Amino acid sequence: MFFDPQCKPANAQAAAWVSVRTQAQVCLDAIDLIEQRGWCQGTAEEPGTPDKPGPVCVSRALFLACPHSYVLRSALCNKLSGLVSTRYVHLWNDVPGRTKAEVVAMLRKAAAL
Repeated sequence: MFFDPQCKPANAQAAAWVSVRTQAQVCLDAIDLIEQRGWCQGTAEEPGTPDKPGPVCVSRALFLACPHSYVLRSALCNKLSGLVSTRYVHLWNDVPGRTKAEVVAMLRKAAAL
């Protein structure tokens, strides 16, 4: 999904987007999205209605929290992959038995780093 171990900021301005504070804010925004919309597995986003958008997986929540910066999302997913011991955060999200509470806890932990 967003993981790219070779991704490097193109310049100093792009590197500024990859700050710890910015990554933390994206994690907190993703938590807010999951809390508001709900969490799902096996798909990026479940159907919703115009009044109530459907639940999202962790990867979709991260994308919606930061839709305009691939560099930031890639750097953040690199950090998250270290926390969950798998290269692909969306696969960790989809493990049978995984819970919303575990996903939120992982994002909170990442925000604190």
